[in-house]
Amino acid sequence: QNMRKILGYRKFNSKKGTPVCLVAYQEDFSDYDKEHSEELGGSKITSAMVFGDDGKVFNKDCIGKELQGFVGFSNGSTIIQNPVIK
Repeated sequence: QNMRKILGYRKFNSKKGTPVCLVAYQEDFSDYDKEHSEELGGSKITSAMVFGDDGKVFNKDCIGKELQGFVGFSNGSTIIQNPVIK
């Protein structure tokens, strides 16, 4: 399992007024990344969107902790549903 370490977050309201939390996390490169790279080192930084009440789990205490949840894609953005912080 890919460990996602939370680096930071930013909360704001979308144009429609929906709460959005943009979460930045560090993770290992995927098997796909490894298979489709000429060279690879270190880890990658990913930003994901969390919508609505799901964003309430993020606060200053979550920095450096592990992020779990269902990762999906919507309109070209990475999204996380049912986020859990360990």
